[in-house]
Amino acid sequence: MSSSSLAASGTQNRAVTNASNWDQQQQQATYGIDNMSIHDAHQRKAQNISTIEENGHQFETTGGYPFQEVAAAIQGTPDQIAGLHAEIQRLRADAEAEQRTLDDMLAQLTSVQEDLDDARARLATKEAECAGLHARLLAGSPQAVMSPGSTHSGLSTATGHSPWAPPQPSPSPEIQQRINELMVGLGIKDELLRAREAELADERNARAQAARELQSAQARAAALEREKRELADMLMTAQAGPSPAEASRQNEEVEQLRQQVQFFKTNSERVGRQVRDLKGTNRRLGEDLAAKARELADERSLSLALKMQTGAA
Repeated sequence: MSSSSLAASGTQNRAVTNASNWDQQQQQATYGIDNMSIHDAHQRKAQNISTIEENGHQFETTGGYPFQEVAAAIQGTPDQIAGLHAEIQRLRADAEAEQRTLDDMLAQLTSVQEDLDDARARLATKEAECAGLHARLLAGSPQAVMSPGSTHSGLSTATGHSPWAPPQPSPSPEIQQRINELMVGLGIKDELLRAREAELADERNARAQAARELQSAQARAAALEREKRELADMLMTAQAGPSPAEASRQNEEVEQLRQQVQFFKTNSERVGRQVRDLKGTNRRLGEDLAAKARELADERSLSLALKMQTGAA
């Protein structure tokens, strides 16, 4: 019974140590989010805040000019400039919301890292306690060792039978009670270790989810920055006005449109006159047709009257 207890204790101690080492290696190899990565995340957060504030100031003043002066200087596009300014304000609000989300994620990551460090410290303490208990168990367990030169060995060699081993002496009640207490303590610590492993698994999942959300938020912030730059370019283009070549091309297009309008207007007037002439012609033809119909009716009446007179005669 003492040997089985020693074997169980050694197996559990090695399992605790291997589980701890595997957990630490898995933490470092899978996620790579440690104190240095959190420090880097803080630096990236500070850079994002500086970039957003600098770009926001530049978009707010439109290159150093107040928005009212820019709107007054650009003629013909006040609605467009106002819309661009409103869009920039909306993008700034979105960027600030994204930044707050990043801050919350970093705070959560920092808290999870602190909890993980504390859990690792507690786990190391438990491993030290288990190692001490294992050493005490080995030191307090009696072992029966047979002498290789005993008569029993010679007898077994002479007779060809298996050596006879004397019964193992049973440990004293105090030692047995201590062994039982140690086994109970190891069982409790094993349960605590399994519970802590489950907590660490949940923490790893939470850290992975937070890392994915952080990457998504960073991608969204980059997209907002690109939209800001595009809007700023549009605003600067509207402020600078068209180039001479662009203005010449626009004037040519306007002249072509004016000629087309004049052509359609002249053509419309000509077609209108033709329509009026056709209506007059149709009206005259209708009148002539009605007169011919009346003449035919009169002729038929005269012919009928002549026939009646001739028949009476």
